[in-house]
Amino acid sequence: MILLEEVVVLAIQVNKFRMKTLLTFTLFLIGFSVFSQKTDKVSSIKSEYSYQYALIEASRQKMVGNVNEAINLYLSCIKANPECDVAYYELGTVYSALGENQKAEEILSKSFRLVPDNYWYGIAYSELLKINNKSSKSLKVLKKVKRNNSNNSLTIDFKIAEIYAANRKYSKAISVLELIEKEFGVSELISFKKFEIFKLQGNYIKAENVLMRLIERAPEIAEYQIILGEYFVDLGDSLHALKAYQAAYAIDSSNIYAVTNLADIYSSQGDNKKAYFYLNQAFLNSNIPVTNKIQTMMALNKDRELINRHRELLEEMIISLLAEYPDNYEVKTVAYDFYNGIENHPRALEIIKDILSTKKDDYIIWQQALYNASMLEDYNELIIIGEEALRFFPNKHELYLFVGMAYFQQDNFEKAYSVLSLNYKSIKDSDKIRLQFLIFLSESSYRSNRKIEAYTYYDALVEMDPSNDFTKNNYSYYLALDSVDLYKAKDLSYSTIVNSPDNSTFLDTYAWVLFRMGDYVNAKVFAQKALIIDSANDPDIIFHYAEILFMLGDYESAEDYYEKARDRGYSEDIVSNKLKRFYEKP
Repeated sequence: MILLEEVVVLAIQVNKFRMKTLLTFTLFLIGFSVFSQKTDKVSSIKSEYSYQYALIEASRQKMVGNVNEAINLYLSCIKANPECDVAYYELGTVYSALGENQKAEEILSKSFRLVPDNYWYGIAYSELLKINNKSSKSLKVLKKVKRNNSNNSLTIDFKIAEIYAANRKYSKAISVLELIEKEFGVSELISFKKFEIFKLQGNYIKAENVLMRLIERAPEIAEYQIILGEYFVDLGDSLHALKAYQAAYAIDSSNIYAVTNLADIYSSQGDNKKAYFYLNQAFLNSNIPVTNKIQTMMALNKDRELINRHRELLEEMIISLLAEYPDNYEVKTVAYDFYNGIENHPRALEIIKDILSTKKDDYIIWQQALYNASMLEDYNELIIIGEEALRFFPNKHELYLFVGMAYFQQDNFEKAYSVLSLNYKSIKDSDKIRLQFLIFLSESSYRSNRKIEAYTYYDALVEMDPSNDFTKNNYSYYLALDSVDLYKAKDLSYSTIVNSPDNSTFLDTYAWVLFRMGDYVNAKVFAQKALIIDSANDPDIIFHYAEILFMLGDYESAEDYYEKARDRGYSEDIVSNKLKRFYEKP
């Protein structure tokens, strides 16, 4: 759903699956986990109750998210004891969490210098150095930490290998990783890192061997076959990629990645029948959770090109999904997304109304329903949906605007004015929606014969949006029709033709204002310009020109243009009355 896609989900990448295993060290450890590692210097002041309380309270404030309070307390501890390593460490992790990495590095360096044999201080400090692009210094810190923490050598060595790899010292990185393997045995984590480095080196044979060794050790793990398949895809070897995906599918036919990657590779080969066979396996397989199916459909919905190419096949999947889970809210939302995406607004509206029947507390859903109704220009539906939404969200200005616009489009100006004016006074002057209200209020009030109010709204509209020539054109035209403040009408209309000298509507309005002022000669000049630009289509322009010619005494031409205006669709009754004047002339 366009607006509902903000729901937090784990998206499945259908076209390209990348399985990555990351070694992550948490820098932001809970405060009390470090207290057990305090130095004698900190321990020596345990008798100072207020100082200890400040440390504990700072950690508590950090845990509950009161970051500023935690920072102030840690700074107070440091001020009281400039050699308090724990306070430096905790404060550094707070700055790191806030993204203030330079400050975090400076603070963490102090904790590490005070207690260089503390494993956590060293790891945190080295990480910040690496983040701040100081890999050489980070490496030195790690080596120093390793000398003082032999029990944690695995983690440290891995981080050393990562730094070597990041600096393109691939051979050194591999050497470190192989030493780890020699001591601790083959592991997924180390293997994947080696695999990544070999690919960066362009040593594809060794990269493949790393994966094959993992597969030999654990042939029951489908994910290894999937990674192997992706590896072959990168090499452009679709034949071996296909074999790897089929092996993964044979191990676990419910594995969504195996199924979707098989579908993807068949699709790339133009074999759509097999591609959608495997996708349907995922949708028909009861062992695959509905959440996985929903995530897959969400990913497919984002690929507009794919949907355009295979709309019918994807719609079959949507239909089967709805049939299998008719009451599942998320299934309905992805179905809505699909139909809305292909601009099948009738079906999209039908589904969104079904969702609204049980979920009325989500304003975004009401917005979607209003959107589809407006795309269909179904103003009755717009009014029904909008008025029901107002029962649940009576303070949403947007809803009054939608309903008022719908009544306006139905030419029910009285009702449009009633709805819009009801909510207008509660809109703040700074609210951007105020402008939209003014546009429709000015028109609906004028057309419901509230002309004084209409002029007031138009004045406010011109003041709020002085560059809007369409507003000024309409306002000046109405003033001219009513022969009210014609000099204002002239100024407003003239400013529009200065900005758009080739706009036939603006020229016609200016001609009409001049006509109402009795300046028929100049009115004819501008009316002729409007006719030259749009003589074939606009009956109003032709009629106005006929009126000007009549007042100038050119009755023969005036009669001709009255008839042309009627032929183009101008009111036959009005034209007939105008033509009677010619028959009644002596």
